[in-house]
Amino acid sequence: MINHSITTMITIIGTKHIYDLSKPLIKIFNEISPDLICVEMGKNRYESWLLKKFKPDEFQRRRNEFRYPFTLRQIDKFENNLARKRGISPAEEIHMSIFYAQAHKIPYEFVDIDSKELTEVWNSISLWQRSFLAIIFTFSRFLSILIPNIIFEIILKFGDKLVKDREIGISKAFDSKIIDYRNEFMVNNLKKLLLNHQKIILCVGDGHVPGISKLLSGEGVQFRSIRFKELISNINIY
Repeated sequence: MINHSITTMITIIGTKHIYDLSKPLIKIFNEISPDLICVEMGKNRYESWLLKKFKPDEFQRRRNEFRYPFTLRQIDKFENNLARKRGISPAEEIHMSIFYAQAHKIPYEFVDIDSKELTEVWNSISLWQRSFLAIIFTFSRFLSILIPNIIFEIILKFGDKLVKDREIGISKAFDSKIIDYRNEFMVNNLKKLLLNHQKIILCVGDGHVPGISKLLSGEGVQFRSIRFKELISNINIY
């Protein structure tokens, strides 16, 4: 059990990686004035993004350092396609959070697992699960290219009314190992960071929020969560 004062607080902000969430995130950052901003990303994946964007030749030379499993790359490409249909970069809210921290001289931390550990966890799930997910997400990737923008916008607008995050069958096969492992990894990092920080913000995919909240509650950590629907309640993102 963590021994902390009542003023210690983690604010978990649930995001989705295919939306421009700059305005609501900046508003929350300004209101809270955190002494640490944490993001759902491994440090080497951020380094990979920087190299790919600003030093593509060096990225090509070092790409094996950042390689992770085929199916997980299909998921990233699927999200990339959806984000670009909306005219933004994928995971833009994660990068914006880092830029905000840098501009305001606030420390920031990468609290998720790196590519090597992600590969090890992926390889620990059963072959049939990996094969099933490879088919599903490869198909989804190409489907995301073919969907006309107007249909895509309708799916975005009404999709959340049809299914709840992380409660469809495809996700359950995926969650048991990878999502749960990452949640535990991030919470363990947060527990260490609480020793030196009192107002921490964690920006994380909304599907991680329930699992992380449950783990923090079990440790007796003071926190509050802002789910994606609450985050966008006062803005029009569609």
